[in-house]
Amino acid sequence: DFIVKWNGGDPPKRLNEWVRQQKPGGTIHLRVRREGVESNMDVRISGVAETFYDVAEDSHANERARHIRDGLLHGATDAAAIHAAR
Repeated sequence: DFIVKWNGGDPPKRLNEWVRQQKPGGTIHLRVRREGVESNMDVRISGVAETFYDVAEDSHANERARHIRDGLLHGATDAAAIHAAR
């Protein structure tokens, strides 16, 4: 697919910035070309939710919890070692 028109003009050059400036519930009017055929399309803007996690030391953590935390911090966990730590 190729976007021919974006709200009657050219698509934004910095799409990420454009998206951050929009409010949920708005509509983008697109003219799209697919396999040589152009058609109009309206796209509704939805909200964006971000979730942040914090990994912290717990002085009361058991061996299994420490192993899982270490795996998350280093990008790998060993399922056999997790089960063995139970």
